Amino acid sequence: MLGEVSLTCDAWQASNTDAYFAVMGHWIEEVSPGVVKENSALFGFTQMNTAHNGARLGRALYKVAKRLGITHKVSIIFF
Repeated sequence: MLGEVSLTCDAWQASNTDAYFAVMGHWIEEVSPGVVKENSALFGFTQMNTAHNGARLGRALYKVAKRLGITHKVSIIFF
């Protein structure tokens, strides 16, 4: 839906025990009447401590959305 942002997230741990969290944003914009364009961008990337449970990942995701001012535009989140 136009005006909304969907997010995909990924978390992983490197072999040296460093943990990382990335947030991608996906949205559709109307570039001209009747013509839409799909867009994607890396919205956030952060190193996390080794305790990256659901609550901490949720807080990290919220911080990214809040920093970008898009909390009201987020429609779907996939982990």
